[in-house]
Amino acid sequence: MARNTFERSRCLRDTIFAMQMEGRALSKHTAAELIHCDKRTAERVLAHLWLEKLIRIVSWDKIYNNTTPIYRWGQGKDAPRPPPMDPAEKTRKHRAKPGVMEKQNFAKRAKRMVGKEVRLGVFGI
Repeated sequence: MARNTFERSRCLRDTIFAMQMEGRALSKHTAAELIHCDKRTAERVLAHLWLEKLIRIVSWDKIYNNTTPIYRWGQGKDAPRPPPMDPAEKTRKHRAKPGVMEKQNFAKRAKRMVGKEVRLGVFGI
């Protein structure tokens, strides 16, 4: 048996055990931490279980700037995937963070001052 096949079968067994016995909802990140495997392997295992209709998507979470499904054991209707944010909404959300506009304004000011330091006598020349 190939190493990858063995690893996936071990991860599959451990994932099923964690979801059935503990009743936990898992994302690929929590599954990878729980069963000690790579996140991509955990994602493949969860996708395999989902295609077999053994697990369902109960919600979607924004993890690491990506929308990630949260799975739970059992059959049922999957939660709908949220629509992606449009660029204007992303910009508004980014600018609402404290300190972002000050940093951007400082960078613009610094860019305007390039080459003017000598003429303005900033360096005492």
